[in-house]
Order: sequence, then C-alpha cells, then structure tokens
Amino acid sequence: MGGVELLVLLTIVLLLFGAKKVPQLGRSLGKGIRDFRKGMAEAESDADDDAAEMQARKSREGERAFPSEAAHSVASDAQGDDTPTTTGQKP
Repeated sequence: MGGVELLVLLTIVLLLFGAKKVPQLGRSLGKGIRDFRKGMAEAESDADDDAAEMQARKSREGERAFPSEAAHSVASDAQGDDTPTTTGQKP
C-alpha cells in the first residue's frame, strides 16, 4: 500500500468515526491483535503438548503390543502352525 492510499484511508476513517473515536479504535484494534497472537501462541503450545502426549501414549501401547504378539506366536507354534509370524520389525 502506497503513501497516498494510506493517507486516503486514514482520512476516510477520520471522517467516518470522528477525531475522538480514532484513538479508541486504535487501542481496540491493538488489543484485539495482541489477544489474537496470544491465543495463537497458546493454541500452538497446546498442540505441541498434545502431540508429545500422543507420542508417549503410542510408545507405551507399542511396549504392550510386543508381549501379545509374542504370546500369539508361541500359541501358533504350539498348535503346529508353520506360517511365519511377523513382529513388525524390519529385517
């Protein structure tokens, strides 16, 4: 936005709202922007916390999944099942 366009915009705002209301509008606008940024930072922080919690939960569930897979492979070997079982690990 150029200097002339900004001057025209400020003149229109001054004519619409009056000289007494312009400072109040500026303060309100500044407070709104500040609150918005603060809210965005909090939401980002909460999202990071949620992602870390989900990662921890997945790792705990992964630790519990291995014993059940081992029990399944032992049971299938006891039944004489010759199908190879995979544990989800890459060779």
